Amino acid sequence: MSAAVARGVRIKICGLTRREDLVACRGADLVGVVVGAPRSPRNLSWSEAEGILASARGRFLRVVVLVSPTPGEIAQAFRAGADRVQVHGAMPSGLPPGLER
Repeated sequence: MSAAVARGVRIKICGLTRREDLVACRGADLVGVVVGAPRSPRNLSWSEAEGILASARGRFLRVVVLVSPTPGEIAQAFRAGADRVQVHGAMPSGLPPGLER
């Protein structure tokens, strides 16, 4: 656990686009990727996101950032390896069982 987490502060570095970006995240608690945001220069395909999330497993909490997702897209984020989902825009109704807002 980092000193920041012990103090109640967590550090997230988001918008990763390559597995190699994980090296620069040393000391962070969470890392994030953006999926389903075609206007973002950091937007990734599910396949690209899965590769980065797999490389981050065990080293960081992994976050997928989605824009106004459907419940199915939220479920896909967890299947892709996310530990957390961050929603920008509208939060869908009818979330899959076990998910919290």
